[in-house]
Amino acid sequence: MRSLTLKVILAFVVVCLVQALIVAVLVRDSTRQSFDRFVEEEALRIFTEDVVSYYEANGSLDGLSAILARNQGRPSRPPKPADGERPSTGGEPRRGGPPIGREPERGGPGRAGPEGRRPGQGGPSGGLTRARRGPIYGFADSEGEVVISNGKYRVGEVLAAEVIKKSRSVDISPGYSGYILEPGIEPVINPEARAFLDKTDNALGIALGGGFLIALLIGALFARTYMKPLRELTAATQELSKGTTHKPIEVRTRDEIGLLTDSFNQMVAELDRVNQSRKQMTADIAHELRSPLGILTGYLEAFQGGDLQPSPERLKTMFSEAKHLERLIEDLRVLALADAGELQLYFKEVSVKDLLLRASSAFEQAAAEHSVEVKVEESLAIPSLRLDEERMMQVLNNLIGNALRYTSSEGSIILSVHTLGNQVELRVEDTGSGIPSASLPHIFERFYKVDSSRSNHLETSGLGLPIAKSIVEAHRGSIEIVSEEGRGTTVSILLPLE
Repeated sequence: MRSLTLKVILAFVVVCLVQALIVAVLVRDSTRQSFDRFVEEEALRIFTEDVVSYYEANGSLDGLSAILARNQGRPSRPPKPADGERPSTGGEPRRGGPPIGREPERGGPGRAGPEGRRPGQGGPSGGLTRARRGPIYGFADSEGEVVISNGKYRVGEVLAAEVIKKSRSVDISPGYSGYILEPGIEPVINPEARAFLDKTDNALGIALGGGFLIALLIGALFARTYMKPLRELTAATQELSKGTTHKPIEVRTRDEIGLLTDSFNQMVAELDRVNQSRKQMTADIAHELRSPLGILTGYLEAFQGGDLQPSPERLKTMFSEAKHLERLIEDLRVLALADAGELQLYFKEVSVKDLLLRASSAFEQAAAEHSVEVKVEESLAIPSLRLDEERMMQVLNNLIGNALRYTSSEGSIILSVHTLGNQVELRVEDTGSGIPSASLPHIFERFYKVDSSRSNHLETSGLGLPIAKSIVEAHRGSIEIVSEEGRGTTVSILLPLE
């Protein structure tokens, strides 16, 4: 089964059916138990009424056992005959009263009981509960002698004390009481009761069938609702693998599927941005390489054709372009290593003060030529850090070079260090022209250049700040730039103390 939609529908249907089956079994069992309990209670009530009515009509219970057995369609065991006395029969009472089986006159001592009902014929529910359904109850007098057989104990048999304790005590008349014995035979379900139970089972079957159809319908709607965004995601990933761009997928829900769709849209947007950046970077690399190579190729072709003769100035220009090309290639190599996580760092304990003094000394000559002051602020307690000195010098050289490039004459560049909790901040401040607010979000993008007309000196490749950021992050630090156009720029490098 390869269709996720079909799997979801089947899973939903199976869960609903299992739950419905459990409910149906519990309802059916509860219904049968309640029905059996009702039938038995009704049979017990009618049996008690028969006993009371017969006793009121005849003054004794002799012969009632035979009548009840005959009406049940079951043979009755004859009672034990007393010494010197004939066994009682169905047509002759044991201790007096009218013969059993003859209709006593209404109102007389041998009347049949309330409303002219013969014992064993049942009242409104008698046909369902006792005469047809059973079970047969028994009766024993207060001495424990069985007067009415329940199929388990014979008439005249004296019950054990344990049996009497389990029996239900009942008062037949003010002067006569006894015990109703539990059914002694298995109950028989009559056609009316069977029809009722069959109707109950049919209703449960119809409910199960309806539940199945409803579960199937809801499962299909559920699968359709949740499979549609998944199908859209699948189609989008297939298009993406072929390099085809597409519009964002509509987010219809706020659940996990919706979050997945939203994350996919963000991923695609980021991929598009990265692809655009990659294309732009490739074009920028080609442009940066073309410029020095064009100059070198032009001079060499001119020398070769005899149009120009080598001179110290021309050779110096060629050498400068070759160095620029070398720096560009090295910068690209560093960025490639940083992206791959393979930029090697050689950590050692380095004095931050010495590091800043070394960086300022490297630009002392260039700063003096442009009347810019580069100084290091003294601190009361400048800590030492474990870092790669040469890579961190590369970072500071980039930052100081940028500051010098955009700082006019009589300006200044200040290097300082500060302790901030468990971090050390290296700060490079200048009084230059600053960076436009629109350019700040893009300042660390590769080959991004602020307006070149603002530069006072050499053109840059646009890789200095991205390289600085990669090196600082490789030291588990961060770099931030705060600038205000016309008022200077501050670059902060935050490094962990440990």
